[in-house]
Amino acid sequence: MVLKRFVLFTVAIAALLPVGGCAALAYISTAGQSASEVIESSAEELLIRLSTDKSVYRPGEAIVLNVTVINTTDDPIELHYLHASTGPPVFVRGSVTFWFGPQNDEIRRMQRFPVVSKIEEARMRATGGERSALGPGESQSRRFLLTQLSPQPGLYLAQVHLDAFWQISTERIGKLFSNLVQYRVSGDRLFERDNTGLLQKEEALKIAATSQPGDPVDRSARLIEDEMGFYKWWVALGYARPDGSRDQVVYLVDPYDGRIWGKVRPDQPSEANPERPFFSESEALRRFPPRNR
Repeated sequence: MVLKRFVLFTVAIAALLPVGGCAALAYISTAGQSASEVIESSAEELLIRLSTDKSVYRPGEAIVLNVTVINTTDDPIELHYLHASTGPPVFVRGSVTFWFGPQNDEIRRMQRFPVVSKIEEARMRATGGERSALGPGESQSRRFLLTQLSPQPGLYLAQVHLDAFWQISTERIGKLFSNLVQYRVSGDRLFERDNTGLLQKEEALKIAATSQPGDPVDRSARLIEDEMGFYKWWVALGYARPDGSRDQVVYLVDPYDGRIWGKVRPDQPSEANPERPFFSESEALRRFPPRNR
């Protein structure tokens, strides 16, 4: 089966908004086709599907998006592995980009960047991304964690775009849109985040304190990097003993989903470079089954 060619044209860039630095807010259309028509035209060729891990989230809660690409043709397809574009301030082009917006505004979408490991980010800069072959009927899936898709209560739509990183035979194909996924944000705020999507320091201190009986007499927190290129909040809590001395308890708190990774030795760690972006793949995703590579 020969894949149909279609080319996307960006009709207008509506604005640039700050999202951990910036985010594109764009009006995207196609030459003579609506987005829904593009989705339908690709259904018999290369299909990209998007789903959420659940349908309702609290404000400030991280969201897992599941991306699946399916080769519905009778021919093998060579494409890049599902690497996400990252930024800012270090922009690295990947094969997928994520967009979201309120349900009542289906045209204007804001781009959001998922959490991507620094190790993966460096490999993408060096190699341009891993390539793989997708045989007829085969699929490739990956889960992405995004921390800025639940800003306020309301109904939202999310979509993933697959860029022109794949081809069949000698024919190179343009961008594909996934289905639109609806989800609701409601209830009390789960976490307060900074403008990059990381949990604020006060949130990390509060999370750690709830895991230890008693009231700390002193507390501190630092943002550090682990050996896998992920960020952690290193939270130290001091507790007074009856004899007047102090005990120190140190926790590692995930700055993406708020989990406590456990207690660690109270050695003073080096702080993360504040000039580096936070967009790293959260270890929260390790609790899910391994990705198909």
